[in-house]
Amino acid sequence: MKNTGVMVLGMILLLGVLRPSGGAQSSNKWETDPRSYHEISGTIEQVSPTVRLIRIASADKPDVTICIEPETKIKVKGKEGTLKDLEEGQFVEVVLLRGTSKAISVDAT
Repeated sequence: MKNTGVMVLGMILLLGVLRPSGGAQSSNKWETDPRSYHEISGTIEQVSPTVRLIRIASADKPDVTICIEPETKIKVKGKEGTLKDLEEGQFVEVVLLRGTSKAISVDAT
């Protein structure tokens, strides 16, 4: 019966992984906790689709390089878009995970 403790621990870990998320709660923390994200805006200075980056310039802040993840939601002029639709000179509003350069969403006008 030495393995009983290991089996119990394994079951607890398994249940923790398989536990339901709690119904109406959002699966993304950033959607429910504004402390987990921040917003920036500015003009696109550079688009690098092959490395999935954009560089944004703002009048009151230094240039910022943003990582465009595969799951980043991109809108261009109110319509769903892709990284290839973003162009230098466009004004963008970007939502980032706090403390990172990973974009959650990009809204270009």
